[in-house]
Order: sequence, then C-alpha cells, then structure tokens
Amino acid sequence: MSVCALPALGCVSTQQTSIDRASRELACPASQLTSVNRTDIDPHVFDVSGCGRTARYMCFRPYKSDSYCAREPNPDPAEEALRPKLPPSPPPPSVGALPR
Repeated sequence: MSVCALPALGCVSTQQTSIDRASRELACPASQLTSVNRTDIDPHVFDVSGCGRTARYMCFRPYKSDSYCAREPNPDPAEEALRPKLPPSPPPPSVGALPR
C-alpha cells in the first residue's frame, strides 16, 4: 500500500518529493527526471537523474506530515571534481609520543 493513500488531499510520495527537489537543484524540468529507489543502500534513498546530472536524496515522510528530502553526497563524478579538496589530516600521534 502506498504511503500516500489520499493524493487529492495534497499528500505527495517521497519519490515524487525527490523529483521535485532535484528539479529545483539541478535546474531540470521534473518531466525529464527519473528517480530510482536505492533499496540496496536504504529504502529511503533515491538517485534522481536527468539533464546530464545525478543527485542522491534521503527522503522521509514523518507521521501526518509532508515528505522532505535531504541531498546526500553527490554520486555524480562531474560534480565531485568541482568540490574543493580538503588538505590531508595530520597523522594521529603514536602511543609512545603521548604525554605521561
């Protein structure tokens, strides 16, 4: 059974919410986007693709509330290349170097 039993009352599925959010963030019409439920990761994870880009979302629908999605780290290698690279972390101190 669908989480959204009464769509006429404004209930939207989490999958549709992932498409709506990706449409805004990727500047791509919703009609050109596809959403794949990544149950291999988590039942609430969706990969949304379209207009040559991909975004991953974790979506929820709290009890008696609208659904919402948070963008996950981007699986899109083209966008990953644009992220600033963080400097490497210094190595942890060795056990012998700790103060006594």
